[in-house]
Amino acid sequence: MKKTKAVSMLLIASMVMSMTGCSGAKKNVIAAAEEYAKAILATDAGDIADLMKDDDGVEEALDSFFDRYTSNEDIAEVYDFILENTTYKIDKKSVEVKDKKASATIVFTMIDYMDVYDELDDDDADAEDFLEALEDAKDNTCEVDLKVSFKLSKEDWLVDDKDLEDLEEFYEFYLDIYELGLGGFAKISASDFETVLADCSDIDEDDIDTYEGSMYTMVTYYYDDYCILYYEYDDEEDAADYFEDTYEDYLDMIEDGGFEGNHSEYMDDTCGYILIDGESFTDNFLDDDLYGGIYYAENTYLIILTTSHDQNKENTIDQILNAIGYPNP
Repeated sequence: MKKTKAVSMLLIASMVMSMTGCSGAKKNVIAAAEEYAKAILATDAGDIADLMKDDDGVEEALDSFFDRYTSNEDIAEVYDFILENTTYKIDKKSVEVKDKKASATIVFTMIDYMDVYDELDDDDADAEDFLEALEDAKDNTCEVDLKVSFKLSKEDWLVDDKDLEDLEEFYEFYLDIYELGLGGFAKISASDFETVLADCSDIDEDDIDTYEGSMYTMVTYYYDDYCILYYEYDDEEDAADYFEDTYEDYLDMIEDGGFEGNHSEYMDDTCGYILIDGESFTDNFLDDDLYGGIYYAENTYLIILTTSHDQNKENTIDQILNAIGYPNP
């Protein structure tokens, strides 16, 4: 009888120890999920990478992603407002731990941005109109459930998301808003564009060429690995046609695997752009190292590129694009 009781007591103690260990592990997983959620909302690429089991190239990929989609300051304000008004909680009932693997669901509550956009009366609404609508609709929310996997590495629970699928799911609103076409930009005159070029320290003002013809006005700079062209057409359709042709060549290049690097594009009835940072391998497009963009706005068509990845030249391209208010790669 005493022996049976002693065995029972040992079994109970073992179960209590097991339950205590499981409870402690769950608390650690919840803490890891909390830290990950905060890093996601802060869009801190470095912190996100530090919290991942496989962090190879994660910080660089995220930095590139954020830079690409926030190059337009007005759109960046929209993203920031949504993030600032997004909250999260960890669904504690969802937490599962087995050996060195675990999972937890983070529930993000954010403004239902697409519903807000659909309610806009103005078909020509821009980023400022959208931001005002979001400010008035902070209580109109939706949820994004992120089931995050973790692996135990020494004493830390690290996120197991090698393909960044969780991050793609949460940051999907960047792409959704980008595709709304709110980031339009205005044309710049030939004289103003020439002034912007002349103000760049890496561009020799004497080598800026201008031409005024019967069909268009042109400003060009073809020196020192720069490929900069500006056309202002008398017929607005000419600018759109040239850009559409370029756009099709660009899409063919991407589809055929003729480009390595970062790229994005946008086109509507009044403006469009192609942003590129990498290397092209096709004769149908610019076959070279490329950094910059190709643009059209109203009756203007512009190519603003460097065929070198020299940092000084890339900075000059950014200087030009920032000065005229166009998105940069």
